[in-house]
Amino acid sequence: MFNVTKKSIQWGGETLTLETGKVVVDGQVWDREDLEALAAANGLQPVGSVTKTCDLVVASDPATTSGKAQRARQLGLPVLSAADFLQRLT
Repeated sequence: MFNVTKKSIQWGGETLTLETGKVVVDGQVWDREDLEALAAANGLQPVGSVTKTCDLVVASDPATTSGKAQRARQLGLPVLSAADFLQRLT
């Protein structure tokens, strides 16, 4: 799993943060390294934990109860699906 600091691209004024591992979207497997590279190519900086400097968490399942997703919700951060993240960047 990974997150991204708020030094990132903006979608409609919203700055994004990531957290996920390996996912399959439209039959294509995306592992952590692929997602980190895509994020970095779009101005996002992967980090290891969810903090108040993060703006958004991306997870394979936005309804996950993982510790990082729970922390994001405690901080009021939205949790976006990996499929939505990929759709916006590719």
